[in-house]
Amino acid sequence: MASLRVLRQHHTPVDPSRPVNFLVTTGPYRWSRNPLYVAQTLLYLGAALYWHLTWSLLLIIPTLLIVHYKIIRAEERYLLHKFPQTFSQYQQTVRRWL
Repeated sequence: MASLRVLRQHHTPVDPSRPVNFLVTTGPYRWSRNPLYVAQTLLYLGAALYWHLTWSLLLIIPTLLIVHYKIIRAEERYLLHKFPQTFSQYQQTVRRWL
């Protein structure tokens, strides 16, 4: 929720296919470059453990690999092109996940 609030405060779209005009580095984005993906992963794991869905836990690894290599890498290439100096420095100081 905090991630969404910070994005909205800076008029930055949540949808990764929409263009951005501002690089958000405050709020939860000062600890993780992808707090929404971290939150979704934790929610998914929590639900799977709570409802004893062992098969669901097996899906988390391929899902995270797809998110990491297809989505996050593409987003980072876009941000590096859009904000070359700022995003490069941000990458060096803030971890991708946690």
